[in-house]
Amino acid sequence: MKPSVLSLIVLSLVTICLPLVAATTPKPGSPTRTAICDALRLYVRYNQQLTPQQADFKWQIDQMLVQDGFASFEGRPFEAEGKLDQFFIDQDHVYILKKSKQGAWEVIYDFSRTDVPGSEELAHIKKEFPPGVPPEILPPFWREALGK
Repeated sequence: MKPSVLSLIVLSLVTICLPLVAATTPKPGSPTRTAICDALRLYVRYNQQLTPQQADFKWQIDQMLVQDGFASFEGRPFEAEGKLDQFFIDQDHVYILKKSKQGAWEVIYDFSRTDVPGSEELAHIKKEFPPGVPPEILPPFWREALGK
């Protein structure tokens, strides 16, 4: 029995639309998870102008997804003693990272905030959001807000 033209078209479209690799969550202690957390710690240290002592924190990870050389991260910093770092208590930390050709993870977008964006700010975010980020790794709020 010959497949119909419509079946071939549908199969082709499904194949094209599937991501190259499904989004995965790196296991605790894995090199990928460690590298992402280290890159984020460094990013936060320099963007928040923290001292080395202030930057000595661990991450409570709510979600981390990796796909096709991109990663998303949602979490909160904790002090080394295990309590929530007071410096960051009112801020949601949501980042998009990309793996460089050299293998290092780099933050390419910072969604971190203390509020929900208004319509003007959301339009600006949509305009400046980097292309190529797999929608599957975006947190649900941002996937919906960006129309992905």
